[in-house]
Amino acid sequence: IVFIIIARQAGVSQAGVFSLAITYILIFTAFSIGLDELLIRQVARDRSMSSRYFGSFLFLRLVMSIGLYIILFVTVSYVFDYAPTTKTIILIMGLSIIPEGLNYVGQALLTSHERFNVPVMAAAVSGAIKLGGIWLINLGGFDPIYIGWIWILGSTLSAAINSSAALLISGTLNTGDWLDLDFWTSQLKVGIPFLGIGALATLEYQTDVVILSAFRPETDLGWYGAATTIIFALAIIPQAYRTAVYPMMVRYNADGSASLSRVFDLSFTYLGMAALPIAVGITLLSSQIINFVYGPDFFGAVRPLALLSWALVFIFLNVPNSRLMLVKDRQSWALRFLLGSLSINIILNLILNPYLGATGAAISRLAAVIVFFVPNYWYVTHNLHAHNIITSLGRIAIAAVIMGFSVWITRDLGLWIAIFTGIFTYIAALIILKALPGEEKRWMLETNDKLPKIVGKG
Repeated sequence: IVFIIIARQAGVSQAGVFSLAITYILIFTAFSIGLDELLIRQVARDRSMSSRYFGSFLFLRLVMSIGLYIILFVTVSYVFDYAPTTKTIILIMGLSIIPEGLNYVGQALLTSHERFNVPVMAAAVSGAIKLGGIWLINLGGFDPIYIGWIWILGSTLSAAINSSAALLISGTLNTGDWLDLDFWTSQLKVGIPFLGIGALATLEYQTDVVILSAFRPETDLGWYGAATTIIFALAIIPQAYRTAVYPMMVRYNADGSASLSRVFDLSFTYLGMAALPIAVGITLLSSQIINFVYGPDFFGAVRPLALLSWALVFIFLNVPNSRLMLVKDRQSWALRFLLGSLSINIILNLILNPYLGATGAAISRLAAVIVFFVPNYWYVTHNLHAHNIITSLGRIAIAAVIMGFSVWITRDLGLWIAIFTGIFTYIAALIILKALPGEEKRWMLETNDKLPKIVGKG
């Protein structure tokens, strides 16, 4: 929403600068975000260790965040030849790496205890501060540099809320744990793959923006940012689902429950059921969507949006794969697959971006996501859990195709008519094809109760 406000009020170029700044924040935050996944898994296994893990990870995250900001400062100031205003905005907004690091640790501890209300409240407060402040800055014609300070304020308030709530759950922190070398040695042995996975996963989704900025003007960044903003908004769905399901899967695995396999199978089905119609609909309505959200100046985002909608399918479907890999301590394999995906992404961006701009970046992103999904799914189904993607998604795919015909026929009647016609047709097709057997409808009551509470965290 913040990007949309900037895009509509300040134009394509200013939106491109904001997109670049956010990309740097995400990239440099990613180098320590794998610690959050480790914290969730370890505490979910033994909640009596909450205080020790929370205090130790909080301290480490603070030290790492300060070091990462120093690296960001050097990179932006001396490596890339950005305009002075662009550099200033990136460096001011980049300071939010520090409070965001603390925020993620608090949020991870709350997630491990399956307490989702506080992170939602923190996200709401942070979002309101950022949205309201940026809207006023753009409306009043103030210096865009103030956007950076508003961003830091929102991140700091979110960190304070989540960390305070996590402290109440964990209890008094023992500062002696912060420098317990034996504890850190044991955790880092396990945590290095998690750090690598977190870093590579974010780099894979953000490197294309940095490479694009090296070859193309800020207008291309604005177009690409417009497309990715819509995709990332929809990616809140698998992100929320992942947050709810991960602690549950950890508990099922620790108990040796057969429910773990059931969670995987139905997660794949439900996520595919959500992703396929979204991709088909966006592909057919991409020009109308871009015009409705951003206006005619962003027509260059139409093709990237259509391409990225199919990347979203694999993002959805990879959630059960990646969660099962982490639960089963196969993170080293996930790290290898991510490294291959990132390599493809970088190579294709370097080749395509100079000539195709935002479209080239979208092609690279789609190829990289597929390269990650295929070996990941193959490994899971051959080593951890047998699963047939055709059986799981075959009838759902047919329903999505039928929906696509209805959207194609009605798209000239208006965006919303086409959308609602597609939704109605898709639901009808699912029912007629019996794509969701009755026994599956009763599953996930626990998860579904949690999803509304955590969607706001995106």
